[in-house]
Amino acid sequence: MGKPHKLTPKQENFCWKYIETGNAHTAYIKAYDVYSLDTKKDWTYSEASSLLNNPKIAKRIDEIKAQISVSSFINLDRILFELEQARMTAHAKKDVQGMVRATAEKVRILGLGKLEKLNQQLDKQMEKLDERD
Repeated sequence: MGKPHKLTPKQENFCWKYIETGNAHTAYIKAYDVYSLDTKKDWTYSEASSLLNNPKIAKRIDEIKAQISVSSFINLDRILFELEQARMTAHAKKDVQGMVRATAEKVRILGLGKLEKLNQQLDKQMEKLDERD
């Protein structure tokens, strides 16, 4: 790891605002307090673009994204762990409804319900194709 490059407070704020909004121009306006100025002027777009293309800024944005990604994964992992604990507790108590609710919530969080619906649609289409043969 190289020596970290120190950013100004406004540059650091720009990085966080860029992550928050996904828009360099909006991030520039918020980080550099140019609300009262005519923000449609070309110079604000130019400044935002320059910041975004600054290697130190780009590196910091990547670092923030990585931090958020790890944090989100840890939180998701913890939620799934707790839902599994709830499912196992329900299983031990022979609480079928509790088991189903915990499993359904895991499916919803992971987006597997959408995958299951897609598989069902594909199965129906395959059945229709088989019927034609």
